[in-house]
Amino acid sequence: MILDSLRTNNDKLKQSVDIMEQQNKSKEHFLKQIVHAGEVEVNENMTKNNVRKNIQQQTGDQNTMRVARQEREQVAFSAYLKHDLSNLGPGHTIQYGATVLNEGNAFNVNTGIFTVPVSGVYLFSFACEDYRNHRIYADILVDGTRKSLVLEGPVANAHSMGTNVVILRLTKGQAVWVAIDAGGNDDLLQNSATTFSGAFLYH
Repeated sequence: MILDSLRTNNDKLKQSVDIMEQQNKSKEHFLKQIVHAGEVEVNENMTKNNVRKNIQQQTGDQNTMRVARQEREQVAFSAYLKHDLSNLGPGHTIQYGATVLNEGNAFNVNTGIFTVPVSGVYLFSFACEDYRNHRIYADILVDGTRKSLVLEGPVANAHSMGTNVVILRLTKGQAVWVAIDAGGNDDLLQNSATTFSGAFLYH
């Protein structure tokens, strides 16, 4: 009887151990699922964060490029003659000496030459004034080739003025300036009213 009782208790213990092992396996499986789900969520969040960072970086790069491009394309100048010029010979480049605007610093105040900083379409205007009875021609030149002409005078005992506007497609590095033409009988250009201006319009 004692042996039977021991066998019965032993069987009950085995059953309890089996039940506990099954419960432990269920808990382990449940925990693994939770961990796996957490890893998936973490990976998804990391992927989303990486995508978000990449988008932000690309947007920042595009903004930087756009700002740099805008700064490069902000080209405009307006120069005027700082003092009267007289006895000007044919081909003499007008050295204006002063500006009211020089966005992009492409216009050289000392030489009177504008160097194209970016290829595209530009608008130029230029004017000459004289208060003596002489005829003056002035050319706007691109690399030495005339693109437009101003004629002013003669008007007896009065100020005379000539102006013109021209739109040109230019290539980066080309030079633009105003010079006295051989066709005029020039005597004097008056300051302030003798001007040269230009601006970048578009590519």
